[in-house]
Order: sequence, then structure tokens, then C-alpha cells
Amino acid sequence: SKMKKIFPLLLSFLIISNYNAQLGVYCTDGGSFYDNFSQVGSVDITGENSTSIAWTGVSPGSTGVSQDTNLYVDLLGGSTYSIDVLFGTFNGAPYFGYGSVWIDWNQNQLFEASELIGDWSGYPSELESFTFTVPLFALNGTTRIRVMNTMDWPLLTYSLPLDPCANTLYGSVNDFSLNISGAFT
Repeated sequence: SKMKKIFPLLLSFLIISNYNAQLGVYCTDGGSFYDNFSQVGSVDITGENSTSIAWTGVSPGSTGVSQDTNLYVDLLGGSTYSIDVLFGTFNGAPYFGYGSVWIDWNQNQLFEASELIGDWSGYPSELESFTFTVPLFALNGTTRIRVMNTMDWPLLTYSLPLDPCANTLYGSVNDFSLNISGAFT
């Protein structure tokens, strides 16, 4: 019947429309009310062509996602790098916290589970180093690194991996730029 032919077409349109609505805009939820607590303290990564990100957090932090995309690093497909992150404390007190780092390898503006570089949990005290290799299937061009930090608080418990789009009461989220070459064109 005519309805049986229209339904799959309509369903396909809705799926494609929803997919396209997700593309083009990274989620911007992040640290909310207590953004000056449990911030990302620092992010350091050295890449190709003498590029590096050497970022230190500021207090108070920003709500939502801190757009630090003017800071960038060049990475080469198939090469191995380390990103060092100092996860923050609760206003100087070392409460138990969680942290995650993602790189959007396929540039679809979603941070998928397969793009998780590393997780951390514990009491912040020293740099955490995450070593990764740029996959050859990564798309060449500019994409993002997302670093997220949050802390446990009564009635606010988190688990790993963190949700890269979560709106956390205590914590911060920072996005940086990454230029990939020598991978998939």
C-alpha cells in the first residue's frame, strides 16, 4: 500500500535529519554552577612543526565548555604522543574526582566512546599522562580535543567513562584544537 511505502521514506528522513542536526555543533554543556571548583588545572601536549598546547587553568573557570580552540597542536597520523593533564581540586582541597580526554578523530562533532584517549579517577595531586597513537583512519584537518574534570559530591556520583556532554555541578570542560595530517584524506 501507499502508506507502507511512505513510512520507510519518512523514517529515513527523520533519522537523516536527526543525524544532521547533531553535526556542525559540539555539545556545550559542562561545568555549571560551581565552575571555580574542580577545574582542569593544566593541559600540555607537544606536536609536530614546533606546535604545542601549554595551557593553565584560570579561576574562576567558565560555565559550559571553555572554548580554548585558539590553542592548537599539529599531529601526524600513525605517530604517538602524550597529553599531560592536571585535574583540579575542590577550591584547593583534594576531593575525589574524575577526568576524561577525547579526540574527535572522525570530525563529526561528537565525542564517541571509541575516541576516548583516557580516564582518570582519584585525588588530584600530580600530572596524569595519556599516551595515544593518531589512528590512520583519522580524518586530516582540524578537529577538537576535549578535557573534562568533575568531582564526587554527596548525591552527585559519577562513573567512568564520563559523559563528554554532561552538565556537571562541580567541574569544567575545555576544548582545544588539533590539526591532523598524514592520516585519511
